[in-house]
Amino acid sequence: MASPWRPLTRPEWRLVAGFAILIWCACAPPPPPRITPGSFSGNWTGRTSQGRAISFTVSARQRVTAVRFDYGCGAGTGSLTIPSDAPLLTTSAGSAATVTFSSDGLSGPYRIVVRFLFGAARVASGTVEFTNEMMCGTRELTWSAAR
Repeated sequence: MASPWRPLTRPEWRLVAGFAILIWCACAPPPPPRITPGSFSGNWTGRTSQGRAISFTVSARQRVTAVRFDYGCGAGTGSLTIPSDAPLLTTSAGSAATVTFSSDGLSGPYRIVVRFLFGAARVASGTVEFTNEMMCGTRELTWSAAR
């Protein structure tokens, strides 16, 4: 007994393949929303997990500049302003940057690392990590800021 189906010709295969691709594209989940470049520029202010101030600027070129924060460690308090020019890098969660301050360059006896995560155009969060710092020793603070 002969099969009721006849083999598809080359033009018919192209048509079937084209419909399959269209159906797959129509059923695929939408891509995640993209954060528009330039949406982070401006002056940001917020608080650390110690309740102290943190502020920084994101330039129009999408670079973190002029980081300033207050902190309390041991028996004292301090304030630090870090002149920086760290680029924002796009990640799956938004944009991120890292600013490192150290005595005697990156290999100095102590360092302070400030990490930034911009998950939305008006909200940022991150950490301040002290390593072998004179007053704070080694510890980490969290922070959040808005513009």
